[in-house]
Amino acid sequence: MDIYQGRDEIRAHALEEAGGSMPRECCGLIVRKGQKQQVVRCRNVSTEPHHTFLMPPEDFRKAEEIGPLLACYHSHVFDSAAPSDGDKTVSEANKLPFLIYSTMTDMWDYYAPCGWRAKLEGRPFFHGILDCYTLMKDYYDEVLGIQLEDFHREDDWWKSGPNQKNLYLQHAESQGFVQVKPPIHVHDIILMYWLADVPNHAAVYCEPGLILHHPPGHLSHKVCYGGFYMEHTHGIYRHRSLL
Repeated sequence: MDIYQGRDEIRAHALEEAGGSMPRECCGLIVRKGQKQQVVRCRNVSTEPHHTFLMPPEDFRKAEEIGPLLACYHSHVFDSAAPSDGDKTVSEANKLPFLIYSTMTDMWDYYAPCGWRAKLEGRPFFHGILDCYTLMKDYYDEVLGIQLEDFHREDDWWKSGPNQKNLYLQHAESQGFVQVKPPIHVHDIILMYWLADVPNHAAVYCEPGLILHHPPGHLSHKVCYGGFYMEHTHGIYRHRSLL
C-alpha cells in the first residue's frame, strides 16, 4: 500500500492552513474505503496551532465511520518534516503511523510506531502529550515497573474555577497513591501550585534532594528541591506498593 497516495490533497490542505497572517498546522486522517484510500480533513483545535495539532474526538470518530484508519497526517509550518518528540509520542500512544509534510521545505517524512519513548530528561513540553503528568507516568513505568493510566487533560484545566475537577487529586487514589507526611522518600510524588490556585504540577522526588519535573515551556530536568518548589508544595504522595 502506498501511504503517500493522497499527498496532493494533503499538500493542498497544508498550504491552505499555512496561508494568512496566522499559519496553522493542518491535520487529518487517511482511511481505507473499499479498495481505495481517502483523505479526511480534521480540525486543529490546539491552543498553539502554529506549533502542534489536536484533533477533536468527534472528527476522529467520523473518520473511523468511513473505514479503517491507515495513518494520521499533519503539517509543520516552521520546521522540517522530521517527526517531533510530540509526534512520536502521539503516534506510539495511538499505534497509528504519522505522515508529515513541511510547508517550509516542501518535503515529507513518515513515522511508524516502534516502541519509542522520550527520555525522562530533556524532553520538550507539549501539554497533554509530553507534560508533567506524562513524565510522572513514564518514570513510574520505566523506573519502577508501575503502570499508571493516562487521562485526557484540557489546556489550562486548573483555571476553570475552585470547584473544577482536579486531574491529580481526583485520580490519586485510583492510581494507588496516598498522601503522606514528611520525611519524603525517593519515588514520592510532590504536587505543587504552579502559577495557579490549585495543585496543578507534579514532580518526582527522584534522588535525595532532587526532583525530576517538566514545567511548561521548558525541557524536563532535575533540580534541587527547596526554595520556590518547597514553598509551593501542596502535598507529598506515595504509591501504596512503596509503603
